[in-house]
Amino acid sequence: MPSTPRTWPLLAVLVVLAVPGGDAERDAALKTITAKECAVRVETLAGPEMQGRGTPSAGLEKAARYVEEELAACGLEPAGPEGSYRLPYQLYCAVADPQGKAQWTDAAGAVQALELGTDFVPVPGSRPGAVRGVPVFAGYAIDASKEEWRDFASGKARGKLVFAFTREPRADDPKLKRFDGAEPTEASTFASKLRAVAEAGGIGLVLVPDPALDLDPGATVPDLVPLPLPRNFSAARLGQLAGWPDVPVISMSRRAAEAIFATDLGKHHADLDKRLRPKLLQAPEGVVVEYDAGLVEQEVPYFNLAARIRGSSGSGAVLILGAHLDHVGWNHGDDAGRMRIHPGADDNASGSAVLLEVAQACAALPPPQDDVLFLWFTGEERGLLGSRAYCEEPLYPHTQALAMLNMDMVARNDPRLLNVGGLWDRPEWARFLRKQARAIRSDLELDFDQGRDLYQRSDHFAFHEHNVPALFFFEGDLNKNEVYHRPGDVAETVDPGKMERIGRLFAATAYALMWEGERP
Repeated sequence: MPSTPRTWPLLAVLVVLAVPGGDAERDAALKTITAKECAVRVETLAGPEMQGRGTPSAGLEKAARYVEEELAACGLEPAGPEGSYRLPYQLYCAVADPQGKAQWTDAAGAVQALELGTDFVPVPGSRPGAVRGVPVFAGYAIDASKEEWRDFASGKARGKLVFAFTREPRADDPKLKRFDGAEPTEASTFASKLRAVAEAGGIGLVLVPDPALDLDPGATVPDLVPLPLPRNFSAARLGQLAGWPDVPVISMSRRAAEAIFATDLGKHHADLDKRLRPKLLQAPEGVVVEYDAGLVEQEVPYFNLAARIRGSSGSGAVLILGAHLDHVGWNHGDDAGRMRIHPGADDNASGSAVLLEVAQACAALPPPQDDVLFLWFTGEERGLLGSRAYCEEPLYPHTQALAMLNMDMVARNDPRLLNVGGLWDRPEWARFLRKQARAIRSDLELDFDQGRDLYQRSDHFAFHEHNVPALFFFEGDLNKNEVYHRPGDVAETVDPGKMERIGRLFAATAYALMWEGERP
């Protein structure tokens, strides 16, 4: 670690003389962190095209590209290999067994192969195994007399391979009195559809994304695979834990299903929702479908994002500033296949957005005394996967890390409350943070008491496990956050003013540590 001003009086004088601008410089940088910019960033990161930023997903890839573009625009140095902002690591996942196959025989007897990963994918939780049969399209695969909807009332699904749309009739209509309006019922879940198929005597279930989801017609149900797993966890156990009926399930794109049924399924779906009556759709005479799709375990390449500002001392010391970029995406596990995007505006588009604001503010300053490393983690929602991977192969030895400051969920609840976890045994850090709050005249109410039950649940904890002082900047009182891990965590309802306040204190703390050389 570098010598501190408290240890060497002469160096203290030199450091003070070397600091260009002092409070005025700091305050000018803090003013660039604004509620307006925070709001814009959250709207981007929690927007529909990001699809909740699950790990891994196309939406999280889009979010990562946005962060990379912003970092490059700030002129921040990439900290990854070969000039990249990406720090690679390996995700242990359940993936589609490459031996999986699906095909169908058309009315003329010609066999049409379907492409794994494009036309169809396995559904985690399904029993593996081959199935072959005549296809029928049974609406939504719902048998709910209470809702006056019985897709299997005709009895014609017995012995058949059942295709069905995801969700339920008029799933987005809040005025519909049946099916609880826009709030999905149990009937919309994968498990409920599968039970209905099994009870009707169906031999397989093919889930087709309903057109109202506004996905590409060539898309299967998103984010089913790869599925991150705990280490040494077998993909086969997913089926045991799900407890689903012994009927193989896959998802198939609407485009592929339309070819099989020789029907415009968009129009068929619209007809079902207009009539609000089930209608069984038969495939052309002679058509047969077969598939065999399972899961295997595999390491999947993934990444965190990293940028840095080099210090002038060359000491090797570093301050780490972080936030997790991912959220739970479609949340197929906890949401049971109800097909709802969980935008994650507060958790944690807010922390990621504020960290971008802090990085931009710091990039405009003269070089700090020691290095500052900015990290955006993936896999946090899967068990701190990205931060733990970083800590196994850190860019700096943990002994050279002055501290790790992490922002996770900083945009809801009391607009002036900030909880900072990890200070229960660090009174010197508590005093230091209060000092910075006074220095910038922050009107935040600092709470250092609550949050013990949450401290292990965000990325700073991976650093704590390596004896790095780790501070958790959090909005406070999770019990008051009614949209935590819910589809209602949207950008329109976050508090950009709170993000600005927390971002400015976060940046002021970094400035005091790395530009002014203060130590708790």
